[in-house]
Amino acid sequence: MAVPLLALAAGCACLPGQAAELGLARIFSDHAVLQRDQPIAVWGTADAGRKLAVTLGGRTVNGSADAHGKWKIQLPPQPAGGPYTLTVTSGAQTVSRADILVGDVYLCSGQSNMEFAQHQATNAIGATYAGRNETLRFLNVPKNSTAAPQDELKGPVEWKVVTPETVGDASAVCYYMARSLQGSYKVPVGFVNASWGGTTIQGWIGGESLRTLGDYKAGVAAVAQFGADTAAGMRAEEARNEAWWRAHDPAATAQRAWIAPGFDDSAWPTVTPAGSWKDSGLAGFKDFDGVAWYRTTVTLTQAQAQAANMLHLGPVDTYDTTWVNGVRVGGASTSWMWRDYAVPAGVFRPGRNVIAMRVLSGGQGGGLSGAPSSRTIGLADGQAIPLPAAWKVQRGSALKGLSVPPAPWDVPTSLTTLYNGMIAPLVGYKFKLAAWYQGESNAGAAQEYRTLLPMLMRDWRQRFGQPALPFFVVQLTSFGSPAKAPGQSGWAELRDAQAYAVANDAH
Repeated sequence: MAVPLLALAAGCACLPGQAAELGLARIFSDHAVLQRDQPIAVWGTADAGRKLAVTLGGRTVNGSADAHGKWKIQLPPQPAGGPYTLTVTSGAQTVSRADILVGDVYLCSGQSNMEFAQHQATNAIGATYAGRNETLRFLNVPKNSTAAPQDELKGPVEWKVVTPETVGDASAVCYYMARSLQGSYKVPVGFVNASWGGTTIQGWIGGESLRTLGDYKAGVAAVAQFGADTAAGMRAEEARNEAWWRAHDPAATAQRAWIAPGFDDSAWPTVTPAGSWKDSGLAGFKDFDGVAWYRTTVTLTQAQAQAANMLHLGPVDTYDTTWVNGVRVGGASTSWMWRDYAVPAGVFRPGRNVIAMRVLSGGQGGGLSGAPSSRTIGLADGQAIPLPAAWKVQRGSALKGLSVPPAPWDVPTSLTTLYNGMIAPLVGYKFKLAAWYQGESNAGAAQEYRTLLPMLMRDWRQRFGQPALPFFVVQLTSFGSPAKAPGQSGWAELRDAQAYAVANDAH
């Protein structure tokens, strides 16, 4: 899993608070583009009950903050135009954003096809040096996987005017689409990119919708539990995970002793993991597929232990469960995802700390596959403490052909967490269309995609209050190795599912 476990639930912006500074939601930065010909909702924070006035383009609407210090005020529709100043006034306090345009706003989402940056595109240099376009702007939504729906985007986030210096960071597909449509409609255009490479569609659908499918009801409930009570959610996941291990590894119960901080691992071999354990030179690992256990020790000062809140382990091939001082802090099931685990306060201690990992190979390699420098303890101020390069390692059971079920909040196969962190904070904004470019990560279950893609479209339309919001669905032209003979193709079935969803949707 490449997201902080505890950060999934921490700091939910939807939790009540009695007072707040006058502020605008992060999506309303300088250079923002607002959707023309639609009511314009503006929202933010203020002292509970405080009266406010919002002004844009010479029009002012009054309102007040609720008991939780949240406010949302709706301005009447406006035609394309600007630039304007967006101003919020409450008593002697004023917050404003400059250079606001009204035009068309496109929401772009999906996996790596949509995330793919413009500077990596074929002939990118031509677009890069095309010059500044004052009426074409973009916003990249920061990656954020959370167990509870968020009111606010993860910061920092800002709208950027398309210039030779900025355009390279935009989504290539979203940029070229927006540029082309602007050429047709001749209005200001903004495009919002909320995408994450390798993710499945299930992560982008709101929990209320996804849980109506029986296969996902329990998983969505587990995510909700994790969001409401992180410690309880982690304990429940550990129980599920350990039950799986007891069912598949006859040595699992006995080897649980190896996670204890006081366990004596001095007789274990020492290794500096930097790739597959098959290439480590360790006796018994050259052709080994199965379980290996890793342990290392790090000494922290009292100040470091108090500030330590993250464990960064780089990529792991393939399935891991990780403990700090005997407390489970995470686990993941995808070899290319970096392990970044949030660690609860009090788990790291002054003095000696023990990190233990159980790793199951996926049949290709096995082990801690990243560089030693990728393994650190993160502190609250952003600094990092390197972990020792050398680890103790011990072979466990020889196992083949097994896949450890991921936690339902694990990216890239999470349930609803990407909606929670990257789409829910946009609710209230209006869009001209939503462009969806995703599918490879669901190619193994194309029949199910016939249900999931229409569900995502219905879910977003309902949440954005735009029942006729047009969706632009993109099919990847090819995926995987070229076929040398006719045969079954999950990718062809997935493309057919996309075509089916579009053919049966009026918008």
